[in-house]
Amino acid sequence: KLDLPAGDDARAIPARLRHELLVVLKESLANIAKHAKARTVSLHLTAGQTELRLTVSDDGCGFDPGRTNGGSGRQNLRERMEQAGGSFAITSRIAGGTNVVARVPLDDANESSR
Repeated sequence: KLDLPAGDDARAIPARLRHELLVVLKESLANIAKHAKARTVSLHLTAGQTELRLTVSDDGCGFDPGRTNGGSGRQNLRERMEQAGGSFAITSRIAGGTNVVARVPLDDANESSR
């Protein structure tokens, strides 16, 4: 399922923010393909006045977010989003799917980094 803004907003999104959100999207989809056994994946992008918000959800097998798997993917994504002035969160539960939310601010400081 895909839910994107209508595209009638002529505002330019800085390249750095587009790149960071793309990295989150690619990693999320790769993890779903490898591990989730999901039947449905939803992608929702919201472009508000002050932030971009990307949500990737699945109805897969889920996982315990408190348990580490030896990888650093979640921490790397969190750090990337924080460096962009945003935030990154994952919620998941066993047999209950996973929800990834990445937010980046849209402000004058980011506009200058286009």
